[in-house]
Amino acid sequence: MRYREEKREISGILLAIKPVWANAILDGRKRYEFRRQPPRYAWRNTTVVMYATEPISAIIGEFKIDSVIRKPFEDLWRVVGEYAGVSEGILREYFRGRDVCVAIKIKDPKKYDKPIRLEDIRRLLPSFVPPQNFIYLHRGNPILRLLNIKTPERDERTLEHFFDTG
Repeated sequence: MRYREEKREISGILLAIKPVWANAILDGRKRYEFRRQPPRYAWRNTTVVMYATEPISAIIGEFKIDSVIRKPFEDLWRVVGEYAGVSEGILREYFRGRDVCVAIKIKDPKKYDKPIRLEDIRRLLPSFVPPQNFIYLHRGNPILRLLNIKTPERDERTLEHFFDTG
């Protein structure tokens, strides 16, 4: 079953994040990352590598997935509001039209001592295009080697297993 084999090969996620939000994660002001379209295949403790979009255009750090909360906006805000790192109004607008909103709870954020610039990535991978949202980093991906990220021991359940829908 090829599809299942591909899921097992996922070692991390490269997530595009606006610099203001990436820095808020790294300094602890933002403890949740919000996504309209979150990665479907990720596991607790999956490494999420943060690619800060323009004008930085560099990989600047990483965090681990603690859990994922999936709720209607009002319920989600009651859970994450204090540590959202963003105002209720901005987040409400971001999720406008969505019945269910998703928050990835962040743990162990780590800022890299030296950001990995887009030019540096393209020296290793000339055809690299930064993601609009995210890309999976499969086992053997040169970016993983560049960052020295090991493939984690993982639970074979999908992220949906960790959703808090109650």
